[in-house]
Amino acid sequence: MSIVLLVGVGPMPTPGMERVHAPGLRLYAWMKALLEAGHHLHLGEFSFGGFEGNFKPHDDGRLLSHRQLPKNLTDATLRLGDWVANLQPDCIVALTDIGALSAVNSGFTGPIYVDYNGPPMIERQQQAFSFGNDDGLLGQWMHILPVLLRADRFAVCSASQRLTLLGELGATGRLNHHTCGRELIDVIQPNVPFHHFPEEDRAREVLKRHGVPQDARVVIASGGFNTWFDEETLFKGLAIALGKDPKLHFVCTGGAIPGHVEHVYKRFEERMRGFDHAGRCHLLGWIPHGELLELFRAADVAVNCDLWSLEVETGFRNRLLGWAWSGLRIVSTALGAPSQRLMEMGLLRSFPPGDSVAMANQIEEEAGKGRRRNLEEVQSAMEAEFSNPEIFKPLLDWVANPHHAPDLDTNRKNNLMEFHREALHYHRERSNGSSPRMIAREAGETLLGSRLFLAMAKLNPNFVTIARRLRDL
Repeated sequence: MSIVLLVGVGPMPTPGMERVHAPGLRLYAWMKALLEAGHHLHLGEFSFGGFEGNFKPHDDGRLLSHRQLPKNLTDATLRLGDWVANLQPDCIVALTDIGALSAVNSGFTGPIYVDYNGPPMIERQQQAFSFGNDDGLLGQWMHILPVLLRADRFAVCSASQRLTLLGELGATGRLNHHTCGRELIDVIQPNVPFHHFPEEDRAREVLKRHGVPQDARVVIASGGFNTWFDEETLFKGLAIALGKDPKLHFVCTGGAIPGHVEHVYKRFEERMRGFDHAGRCHLLGWIPHGELLELFRAADVAVNCDLWSLEVETGFRNRLLGWAWSGLRIVSTALGAPSQRLMEMGLLRSFPPGDSVAMANQIEEEAGKGRRRNLEEVQSAMEAEFSNPEIFKPLLDWVANPHHAPDLDTNRKNNLMEFHREALHYHRERSNGSSPRMIAREAGETLLGSRLFLAMAKLNPNFVTIARRLRDL
C-alpha cells in the first residue's frame, strides 16, 4: 500500500456542520475510497471561502494524520512543504485548484495526481460575467498553469470536462511525443454525497418547526446560489406555481456563499420581500447538515435552476444526487452529461434554461404525484450508477503504483512548455517589479527542481525551507 498525502478543500460533511459545498463532498468521497483501498492516508484540508471552524472528518480512525491548512496560500504551501519533507509520501493526490497549486509548489518531487471537479477557467469566466469584469482571469490562469506543467495525472468529473482539460494541456505543451497514446486524464464522475436519511415520518416534524402545514405540498431548493444560478427564473417560476396551487409551499436552504459570491442570493431575497405568496415561502438559510437531510426526506419536489453556461455543460450539481437518493422528485435544467443521465434514468424532469413557465408546470405536475414510493429501486439504480466502487478504479490503480507522466519522468522539456515557464517568470517579474527578487525566485525554483540538491538537503532540512522561501519571495 502507498503512503498518500491527500490535499483538498473542506469542510466535509459531519454532524452539526453547516454549508457543505461541492469541494468538501468530493474530498470526502475520495478520502473514503483511498481509506477503503487500504492506503496509508494523511489529509491536509483547506477551508472553503469565508468558512470558519475545524471539524474532524468521519474516517473511522483510519486517517494517520489530519491538518487544517491556513487560508493564506503562501503560508499553506510552506507548511505543506515542511510536512512533505518529513512525511516522504509516495505520492500527493490534490483536489481543487488551490490544493493542486499548493502541492506542485511544495517542493515535492514525487508523482502528483490532480483533480479538477469542474474546469477552473470556465468557472472563472462565469464569475467574470456575474461580477461584470475580467480582472480575475489572469489570477486563475496563474493558479492552474504551474499545475498543467507539473502534475503527472489528472481527473475530471465529466467527459466534456476531459476535452476542456485536454485543450489546456495541449496549449501548454503537454501533448507531446512522450505522451502520445498515453492517457493523462481520468473521468471520475460525482458520487452520491449522502446515503443515510431519517425516517419520513420523523422528517415531517422539521417542516412543522418551520411553519409549514402538514398537508402542504413542498418544493425545496438547497445549496449555494453560485454565479451560474438563475435566481430570476426560479422566482418567476415559483410565482406561477404558487399562484396556481394554494397548497404548495417553497422551502429554501443554503443561499449566499460567504467569501465567494453573495449578490446572487441577495437579489433573490430582494425579490421575495415583495412577493404576493411570501407567507408560503420559507427562506431558512444555511442549516445544520442533519436538519438538511430531514428536509430532503420531508419535501415532495426539488428544483434547480441554472443559467446556460459552459460551466453547466462541463460541471455538475451534487445536490441532484442527494435529492434523488432521498426520494425527491426533481425539476431542473439539465445540460451536462451527469444531469442528463439522471433524466435518462427517469429521476429528473428537465426544462429549458430561462423557461419559468415550463418550470412551473413541471413543479405542479410532480408535486401532485407525491414522493417516490419505489425508493429501494431508485437507490439501487443510483448505487450502480453513482456509487459503484469501479468509479474510483483509475485513481486507485494509479495510487497503487504512483509514477511520473512519461514527459516528466526525466525532467524532459519541449519548447512550448519552456515558453509557458518563461511566461510564468515574466509575470512574476512584472508583478514584483524587482530583478533581484526575480533572481532569488528562479534560484529557489531551480534548487527545488534539482534531485542532487534535494538529496543533499536530507542532511539538513533547513536547506529546503530556505530554497522555498527564495522561490516564494
